[in-house]
Amino acid sequence: MNQVDSAPAEGFSLLRWIGTAIFLVLGVPLIWGGIRLVGLGGSPYYVIAGLLLAVTAILILRRHACALWLYAVILLGTIARLGAASPVYVPLPPVVVPPARVT
Repeated sequence: MNQVDSAPAEGFSLLRWIGTAIFLVLGVPLIWGGIRLVGLGGSPYYVIAGLLLAVTAILILRRHACALWLYAVILLGTIARLGAASPVYVPLPPVVVPPARVT
């Protein structure tokens, strides 16, 4: 009978570092801006989301499977927060309307 080694296989480490960098690039500004927002009396959501993204980056670097679950929690929390703000969330880009010509 074949035995399967339970140790995780070594993956392509460049992809792991890129994933870590992406989550840190997203998380650190959220932490910084969230702290400033809380200082102005705003919501602590951005600080929490930034911290969770930074923790996700560390978990990706350490090859923990729970990084995926933590990111899923962040996404679901964001969707729930947006859903609380409005009944229907449709991300629309800002519309630039040219000025009307008066003739």
